[in-house]
Amino acid sequence: MEEKREVIRDYVSQGLRLDKALSLAKISRSSYYYKPNGKRKGHQPSTHTRYGQARVSNDQVVKQIEQILEPEFIDYGYTRVAMVLKDMGYEINKKKVYRLMKEHQLLNPVIRSESASKAIIVFKTPQPDRPFHTLEIDIKYLYIHHQKRNAYLIAILDTFNRQVLEWDVFDNMKSQRNIDLVLRLTDNHLIVHNVDPKQIEVIIRTDNGSQFLAKIYKAALKDIGITRNYIPKATPQMNGHIESFYSTVQKLVCNKWIFESTEHAREIFIRFMDTYNNHRIMESILGKSPTQFIELWHNGKIGITKQKGKNQFYFKGKDSTTN
Repeated sequence: MEEKREVIRDYVSQGLRLDKALSLAKISRSSYYYKPNGKRKGHQPSTHTRYGQARVSNDQVVKQIEQILEPEFIDYGYTRVAMVLKDMGYEINKKKVYRLMKEHQLLNPVIRSESASKAIIVFKTPQPDRPFHTLEIDIKYLYIHHQKRNAYLIAILDTFNRQVLEWDVFDNMKSQRNIDLVLRLTDNHLIVHNVDPKQIEVIIRTDNGSQFLAKIYKAALKDIGITRNYIPKATPQMNGHIESFYSTVQKLVCNKWIFESTEHAREIFIRFMDTYNNHRIMESILGKSPTQFIELWHNGKIGITKQKGKNQFYFKGKDSTTN
C-alpha cells in the first residue's frame, strides 16, 4: 500500500489531479489518507474480567493464572486453566485465557501428534462404565543416577476415573512385587467398596512382560477372582490410559529430578501421586481430579452415555456434555 501511495504522490507532483491518480491506482481516498494507530483491527481485547460482583484487571487475572501453575507437578494448558478460573468464580472463556497466557509466555510447548495414532487409542483402549471394571498395570524404569542402576515404578490405574489405586518403587522387579500390589488393591479398595471379583467382574490388563506371565502371578489373580487380560505384543496404545500416565510421569518427574536412591524416588512420588490423584484436573473427566470425579460419581452427580464405543460423561441436571 505504501508503494502505491508513493506512486500517487509522484503523479500528483507532476501535475496530475489527485482524484485521477487515485482512480488509476484503484485506491479510495480514505485508504490513501489512512494512518495506522498501532492498535489491532476489529474489537479491542477486554482489559478487565468479571469476578463475582467485581471487575478485576487482566494483570490480576494473570497473577491468578501464575498461582494456579505454581505448584509442582501442575502443567495445565489454557483449557484446564480456564476450567479452574471458572470454578473460582471468574467469568472468562478459554480464548481470553489463551491470549493472556500467550502474552505472558505461560503456554506449554506445542507437541504434535499424528491423528492416526489417536484413532487407534480411541477404538482399542477400554471404555468401562463403572469403577474397578478395567484396571491397567505396568512397570516403568527409573534411573537412579547416584547408584547408576535402575529402579522400578509399578502402578495400578483405574481406567474409569484415571486414579492410581496402588503404586510403589522397588529395587528389583520380581513377580511377587506385582502380586503384593494386587493384594494391596484388594485390601484397600475392592473390599472397602464391597467389590467381590468373583461376583462382579474386575479385569486387569497388562502387556506380555515375564512378570505378568509368571505362574504365581496368574495363580494369585485366579485365587482372588480377577480376570487377566493381555494386550497384543507391540501395541502399548491398547493400554493407553497407563501409557498416558507414564508419559506424564516422564514429563513432570523423571525429566525434572535426579534420583539419589530408591527411597529418594519414593519420597518424590509420594508428593506426585497426591497431586495427580487429588489435585491435578483432567479434561477427560469433566475438569476434575480423579478423586473429585469419583466422589461426584458416587454421589450421583455424574452420568454417562455411550457414543460409538466412547464414554461421554456429563453433570446431571446440566445441558452441556463434556468429553
